[in-house]
Amino acid sequence: MSLRDVSAAAEVSRGTLYRYFKTKGELLTAISEHVRRGVSAALDEAVAEQPVTSERLRATADAIMHYGDDHPEVSRVIEAEPAFALQFIRDIFPTFVAQVTELLEPVFDDLAIVQEGKVRREVLAELLLRATSSLYLIPTPNPDEMTDAVVTLWASVATAEKVGDPAPEDVT
Repeated sequence: MSLRDVSAAAEVSRGTLYRYFKTKGELLTAISEHVRRGVSAALDEAVAEQPVTSERLRATADAIMHYGDDHPEVSRVIEAEPAFALQFIRDIFPTFVAQVTELLEPVFDDLAIVQEGKVRREVLAELLLRATSSLYLIPTPNPDEMTDAVVTLWASVATAEKVGDPAPEDVT
């Protein structure tokens, strides 16, 4: 990806592009910041629009998996500058883990595996992000099917008994 290619694709003169971005690195940094803010806002919005705790997981997974639908520049940068994109993902990943952990805290806190200390909330958030964001590196023809699978797997964990709940055989 060169600034010449970008100016041609954007249908702006190279002079105009250079007025805003002196180097390809500056342009990539601006794109990465745009993506970081956009994904963060999409996650916040998805959870804000879904006050029902049980539906927050699907809303979060959908927000991640479908962000690229309205932002094709994400896939373009990954394909054109894979080393840059990979480093960006590595650098920003902990920030998104913290955000998802916070957004899904009520969901995580209802899980027996969290209550029993078997799995930390942050690990669950990281697992969700790894599963959903891999779509950008290895595209799938049906992201909705992947979202359904993630939510179904999650539901199977979530239906486990909570700490303090009587075991099924103890119920009278």
